[in-house]
Amino acid sequence: MLYSPTNASSLRGTGDADAERRLDLARYVDPKDVVLKSPLNTPAFNETPVQELPWVFPLTRIQIPRPMNILAFGGSVTWGATLENRYDAYPWLIGTPYVDHVDNMAMRATGADYPSLCLESIIPDAANKNYDVILFDFVMNGTDGFPLLLKRLRERYPEAIIIYVHIWSLVNLAIDPATGENPRQANYDPNRNWQWTSEDTFNGHGDANCGREICSSEEMEKLVTDAGGYIWKMGLPETPKRAIEAGWFSDDWHHLSAKGHRMITQHMLNLLSTVKHQVFKDKPVGSFGVGDQCYNWFQDGKIEVQYTNAHPNDLLATKNVNLGDPDFKKVTLEFDPAQGGTITFNSKFGIPVPIGLAYMSIQEPADYQVVDVTVGTGQPVRVDPSINRSYMKAAHITVFSQVGYAHPGENTLRITPVDQRKNPFRVIGIYLCGHCAATGDMGTGAVNTLQGKTTLSDVEEKQ
Repeated sequence: MLYSPTNASSLRGTGDADAERRLDLARYVDPKDVVLKSPLNTPAFNETPVQELPWVFPLTRIQIPRPMNILAFGGSVTWGATLENRYDAYPWLIGTPYVDHVDNMAMRATGADYPSLCLESIIPDAANKNYDVILFDFVMNGTDGFPLLLKRLRERYPEAIIIYVHIWSLVNLAIDPATGENPRQANYDPNRNWQWTSEDTFNGHGDANCGREICSSEEMEKLVTDAGGYIWKMGLPETPKRAIEAGWFSDDWHHLSAKGHRMITQHMLNLLSTVKHQVFKDKPVGSFGVGDQCYNWFQDGKIEVQYTNAHPNDLLATKNVNLGDPDFKKVTLEFDPAQGGTITFNSKFGIPVPIGLAYMSIQEPADYQVVDVTVGTGQPVRVDPSINRSYMKAAHITVFSQVGYAHPGENTLRITPVDQRKNPFRVIGIYLCGHCAATGDMGTGAVNTLQGKTTLSDVEEKQ
């Protein structure tokens, strides 16, 4: 039952000022509402010794021997979209009171491909960072690149506790059977007799070819458990109405509310409290391999490449929406629709490495300009922003195409318009994936992958 109270005595703590807040949390957190899966050959999380009481949110300094170092990836939910205070998102709440030890690197409108290619570049002060806990939520975002991301995380942080956070979207799984309307069409009316369209919260459309690298929860979960990670699944109540009454979602029924983030936080702390010795033990640090070098200005507006015939454009500058952060931006580099332009950057690598050009994309309406991209004196690569392979054709997202290879030192991309459409070509980043040099391509996340590619082995043979 959704509101079944848990053992209140174990949640009240020691009578501190947070007792009422903790008891309130207990009223809407029910262990039956989630599914926990442990890694292979380890005890399940629900096999907690009797003498071990779960941690209760918020943690205090006397409960833990040192700060938990937390790294998080994901999309807009993990980022904290729609929250009045973005730091009420679950990664920071889990790290309370040491929120400065939490690196929440989630990015809106982006899937796993970006961090998989740019892991070293994304992490602040990456050379000196180590993590106890790594979280990621890519259920509702693109799973392209997820296997590579998982592989790179394990290579760099071999003993970190990895948790796959499975969060579903109410708006995408509910329907009014009497009218056939979805929540958007019904203006999010909480009084409708909402029913689930599917019990599969990973791939509600049941499409074996969903347009993503991973289309089944079984495959996703096996990847995580094979890597020694854990899976936390947000349970599906009997009806959507129960989730609405619980207050887990914001007004758009897609992003989590502050209450929803606290619910996840409590379950994460319950989960982590059973493996405290793993959380706080000293952990070795591995390697980033060949590494990466990525330029991305989508969220912070810091454009650290040279360019011609283009200008920065914040897509949110004229929108009156609550984004959870007044400083948040969606900055693109908008190229001249008649003449195109150039981007110049330096590669730190001593070998050729694949280049990913990241840009804004939408299938319907297909109103982004098609361009040809040329690297140096190479052959042009056609880039069509209406191709994004997302099952949500009207989703305005970031994607990338592999457009060539960066050589050591300075490189220049020329962007040449092919047609005229409503919107000009909008670039949000340049990804140099040294880690991809061994294969010569940037994986299935790339909308375009070059044929006849150069690999690291090819380069070594010529030297």
